[in-house]
Amino acid sequence: MASSTSVFTGSIGLLPPRLQAAAAGGYYTVTNPTPGTGVVCGTVTAFSATADGLFTISNSGSRTIYLDALTLMMSGTAPTATTVQKIAVFLENGIVAPTGGNSVVTAKPVNPTAGGGSGATVNVFVSAMCTIPAAVGARTLVSNGSMPTSLGVTGDSYVYNFGGDPAQSGGQLTAARATAPARLVASCNPVSIPPGFTAIIDWWWIGQATNGPTFEYEFGWFEF
Repeated sequence: MASSTSVFTGSIGLLPPRLQAAAAGGYYTVTNPTPGTGVVCGTVTAFSATADGLFTISNSGSRTIYLDALTLMMSGTAPTATTVQKIAVFLENGIVAPTGGNSVVTAKPVNPTAGGGSGATVNVFVSAMCTIPAAVGARTLVSNGSMPTSLGVTGDSYVYNFGGDPAQSGGQLTAARATAPARLVASCNPVSIPPGFTAIIDWWWIGQATNGPTFEYEFGWFEF
């Protein structure tokens, strides 16, 4: 009888990369503290070098951090007049922490029995945007992403994939949305954070008015 073994990309029984990283103790995540309870974000409609920080991730460990995916899940009352979300990631040679509008969240290994603790120190928006200080080292823009949203709807999920297929498609919007939540996806450049470096994630929503959004979040990365 012919063999029924399946071979994928030249390997037999190979787990997907995220599962391989989890098994090896190299995948970490941060989330909002309480499931079902979002965190208030700021109302920023244009790029600012200091006033639109969403996250900072500083690498004080010995491994390199590779960003994977960030998901923002909107709860509460959606802001009005939104059109496009923008995200920019800067890499800086040095350890940088926001000076306001932020909270430190603890990185968690998805496999607590392998790999040890994370080398990342993560700051996240809280009741506003993170205030980003002046550069302490060379600060370089390494990713500049965009996500068409039309009007945001409570229950939406906005997913940013770092190093994802740039040809992949998110929601195809042809008119302003009304009440149906959607899952929208954008691909961004790969981002790696060597030891002693910080990634600064700036985020703004063009046109948003009346109130800032409230987001639950899930942010994952690899460390190798």
